[in-house]
Amino acid sequence: MKNKLKHLVTCAALITSTFTSTHVLSAVSAAEDVIGTFQWVGTVAPDVPGIKWKIINSGLIDHLSGTVAFSGTSGAYEIVDSSELRFQVIDTGNSNTPAVSFDYNLTSLRFSAGGGFMTDANGEFTITGDGSDLIVNTLVNKTGSEVALKVTTPAATNVVSSGDEVVIQAVILVNNQT
Repeated sequence: MKNKLKHLVTCAALITSTFTSTHVLSAVSAAEDVIGTFQWVGTVAPDVPGIKWKIINSGLIDHLSGTVAFSGTSGAYEIVDSSELRFQVIDTGNSNTPAVSFDYNLTSLRFSAGGGFMTDANGEFTITGDGSDLIVNTLVNKTGSEVALKVTTPAATNVVSSGDEVVIQAVILVNNQT
C-alpha cells in the first residue's frame, strides 16, 4: 500500500507539473513581439538660383496653429468660426521685398476627425482666400503680396462627431511671382 501511495503521489506531482508548465508556456506565448511601421513624408522645395521667393506668415497666428469652432447636433455640424491665417510672398534675394503680384492655388484639402487618417475633404470643408471660395487646382491671380485664408463648411456635415478632434489641412502653391 505504501508503494501504491508513493506511485500515486508521484503521478499527481507529474500531472500538476505538466499542467503548470503548459499554462506557463501559454502565458509566455501570448506575449509576442509586434511590429509597427511609422512614416513621415515631406518635400524639399527646389532651390532656384537668383530670386529666392518665400511664403511667410504675415498674420498673428502661426500657419500650423489655426483653430476651428463647430456648432450643431448629431449628424449636422457646421464651422461657426475659424482662425484667419495670413501669408505674404517675399523675395528673400532682394531684401525681403514683397511680391507685387503672384498666382496661387489650393493643391490639396484634407481632414481627419476623431483620430482617423487624413482624407480628402470632398466638399465637406471649404477654404476661402480673401473671402472667396478656393477650388482645388484652380488658379487665383493675386495683385498685392498678402492673402487671408479661413476654413468654412458649405453646409452641415456628418463627417465629424461630438467630441471629435478635427484637423483640416490646406496646401497652397504659389508661382509666377513678380
